[in-house]
Amino acid sequence: MKKRIGVLLLMFAQLFCFSQNDDVKKIVKQFNDGEYAEAISKMTVIAEKSGQDEDWDLVMQMHESRLRRSSDVTFQLSLNIMGAKEMSASDALKELVQAALEATRRSQSPIASQDARVYLVDYRPDTLVPKEARGYFSAAEDSFTRKKYSDAILLYRNALKVFPDYYKANIYLGDSYWYLNQMDSAEYYFQKGISRCPNLLEPKKYLVDALSYEKKNTDAKAVCIEAICIYPDVSMLAKYDVLLHREGKKLNTHWMARNFELNTWGKQDGIKDKEWKVYRKAKEEVAGFCDKGGMLSANKVTSQKYLEVYCWEKLLSSDQKLPPEFDFARKMMKEGYLDCYVFVSMFHQDEYAQFADFMKSNKQRVGEYISKYLTE
Repeated sequence: MKKRIGVLLLMFAQLFCFSQNDDVKKIVKQFNDGEYAEAISKMTVIAEKSGQDEDWDLVMQMHESRLRRSSDVTFQLSLNIMGAKEMSASDALKELVQAALEATRRSQSPIASQDARVYLVDYRPDTLVPKEARGYFSAAEDSFTRKKYSDAILLYRNALKVFPDYYKANIYLGDSYWYLNQMDSAEYYFQKGISRCPNLLEPKKYLVDALSYEKKNTDAKAVCIEAICIYPDVSMLAKYDVLLHREGKKLNTHWMARNFELNTWGKQDGIKDKEWKVYRKAKEEVAGFCDKGGMLSANKVTSQKYLEVYCWEKLLSSDQKLPPEFDFARKMMKEGYLDCYVFVSMFHQDEYAQFADFMKSNKQRVGEYISKYLTE
């Protein structure tokens, strides 16, 4: 079920911190006292050292909160009156995105994964909605917030009468039916949202939740894999794991942290971690055939189409002794599924262009990979 929480205040992070150490509690207090940059910097250091998902979640919560405050005209005006100065919304967004990219290399933070998708991949489909439809939608949102779900349904439907392609009205209408436990209608409107925007993850996520709620595990897993093929969001992998647990199984993606930037087009710094040096060096061999998205044109060096997969191939086939955590990747290369491992288990936003191209013709293989190799 979609959780329409609205603005996520950092007070939630404070509650979260009761299970954390005193240093983290002090940092959250510093942030709430308005020392945003200093608090974020300190929390980032802690997250980098710990590698813990919850620490990176908190870093991302701080960035999100600062972005909201930087985007609030009233808040900015009050700062100006007091002679204070806050980061611009564009700069706050830029730092949030960079934090999300770092966090998703170093952790499996669901918040960082979502932020990378929302700000770098997702698009807004409802830019042409007429004013009348928006009016009905706004009134529906108000009714939904007050838990008047029947009223909300009527208002969302009115919005759709004016503008049938209203993406948000469709999926929020489905959500309203869910709250009344009318699941067939909820699923119908989630499906309409999927039809309207097949390349957005959210409606598939809602449909997975609805099917899971009804214990339709097989259908839920199928839609979950479809969603993963749109974007391997950490939350979608977690949902698939929940479905597997109902069958006495679990999901093991064999993900590994990387404390460096992935190979991308252009000049990059070297890698300090010795086990990854071959990976970075491999890029040089195909740099002349690589475009900005990491796609390799025809060449005499390799028949591989993707920079990231090529660099993994070179790393795994080298004579260098690698730690045991690389064993699964080696097995996948032997089995012919290294590309699936790279683009699903080890997905990162920096390789999105390669991922998107790969998924055009490999969705079935991805399903096979998940069910055969990641399911235990």
